[in-house]
Amino acid sequence: MKILLKTVVLFLLTTTILFAQESNTPNDNFILVNDAGCANCTIERSKSSMMEIRVFISKNHGDLKSYKVKIPGQTTIQVNGSKSNSAYKKAISLAKYGSKIQIFDLKTTNGILKSTIIIKLTR
Repeated sequence: MKILLKTVVLFLLTTTILFAQESNTPNDNFILVNDAGCANCTIERSKSSMMEIRVFISKNHGDLKSYKVKIPGQTTIQVNGSKSNSAYKKAISLAKYGSKIQIFDLKTTNGILKSTIIIKLTR
């Protein structure tokens, strides 16, 4: 019974991964932030893990040129490329636990992604 259950779970995971790889439509706005991926969703990350940020997008959208980050109580920060800059690092150091950071307005060589990621800061 355990082997059957493991086989079914493996099949479902494989099917999901293959479906995600095949869905290269313009509305497929899957974004990877510090190894956590989603599109228009909320993820939880520790504040310490967010001191450095790396953002990746699927190749069918082109190369990431810039994106914006909104941290409550701080001005909106524009980050060029996929890595964080000094303005981001200063703002994130002032963020409070439980704050919700927004990553949005991702500009690529192919246009702008309409996806927004919200990251809730945990301890």
